[in-house]
Amino acid sequence: MINALYIFLKSDKKLFFHIQSDVTFNDWQKVLNLALDTINKYDAWIYAPYVENLYRNFLRTYEQIEENIEWVNVVDETVWMVDRKLIEIFFEDKINDAFTDNFYGWGYDKVFSLICLLNKKKNILDYRLRLNHPKKQNYDSTEANECFRKTLSLLPNNLHEKFGKMEHDPEKFFQDVVLTGRY
Repeated sequence: MINALYIFLKSDKKLFFHIQSDVTFNDWQKVLNLALDTINKYDAWIYAPYVENLYRNFLRTYEQIEENIEWVNVVDETVWMVDRKLIEIFFEDKINDAFTDNFYGWGYDKVFSLICLLNKKKNILDYRLRLNHPKKQNYDSTEANECFRKTLSLLPNNLHEKFGKMEHDPEKFFQDVVLTGRY
């Protein structure tokens, strides 16, 4: 994903749209239209439709914005749209350096979601659509998780600490960081 983000920054586009190749859906234009409408309506930096068969133990809903649309702590990167400002921060603050050897791509979603929340922007999860993703992965998830944990250890200290708070106590993180701005 890091190469796609580099290429994106060379463009003049405002939003980065990423779809993993093993996701299926019959109306991608509908995904795009809902994403654009939702991002603009709620001033969100990340939009993701609901994708079946993903691991979501980390997910917490902060607010049900409207029926089937939630402000959440973390979205999944399987299918998502990300605002350019977030990607610029990712590179300007050298957060990308932590992902240099991350071959599996695990963690972009969590780190991008954290950056979004720290900047008082929303991560939107949209349940109006149901996209299909296979249950089985074609890679070693244990190795991918080790790679992800290494990436986390390489994050700048302030971000690594905030990630730990978001991961271990997402409700307190939301209260302290997102609502009150204490960080």
